[in-house]
Amino acid sequence: MKKIEYSNRYGERFTFTKISKKEILWEGKFEWCRFGFDLNPDEITMVDPSGGPYLAKDMSVSVLDPSWKGEIIGFEKIETGYKILLK
Repeated sequence: MKKIEYSNRYGERFTFTKISKKEILWEGKFEWCRFGFDLNPDEITMVDPSGGPYLAKDMSVSVLDPSWKGEIIGFEKIETGYKILLK
């Protein structure tokens, strides 16, 4: 499992852990956060914590790490943050 840390513009840290070819665990402080969906609120298509990073459906995860491949197809809310689901 590869793990990277990201500091947003407010100095808040997020960790991204690639747990499989199809999932990345995104953990951190999501106290102030926007999220979006198309029709069903249970099918999250965009997550944007205050200060970043903004991630959305159809984006490449290579924006997090150039060695990571895959396109985001959605997000799953978990207790510590989100799972990023990949195509």
